[in-house]
Amino acid sequence: MYDRLGINMYPVSVIPPPAQQRQMVLQRADVLEREADHLARAARQIRDGINWNQSRVLTEGVLNSRNWMLSVVISHCFLQTALEGAPHDAVPQSAYAGKTGTAAAFAVSEFLVQRAARAGFYDGNRLHW
Repeated sequence: MYDRLGINMYPVSVIPPPAQQRQMVLQRADVLEREADHLARAARQIRDGINWNQSRVLTEGVLNSRNWMLSVVISHCFLQTALEGAPHDAVPQSAYAGKTGTAAAFAVSEFLVQRAARAGFYDGNRLHW
């Protein structure tokens, strides 16, 4: 599969959480699952709005898609950061100016989400050309 966003440049290294954090991480995984369900529901709203030619349903679907996608990003970044693994993955200070955490977790929050948004923007814009 083609790596359009450069995600393969940032390997993920995670470990199971310590006992005292386990419940919080599991709760957030549950939140992520619910958010993903809402995001899928928003995709169905978009499809229905188009098929039924109802702008209100379409608008709600796009709004819900945006909102739940951002919630999914928050939960994913929480989980990846909370579960970050080996110390050798630490973010090089020279590269990321004072950031802490793993390179992979930082890359998701700072680079990959922006790249994904830009790719979707450009793809959608092509329909107007």
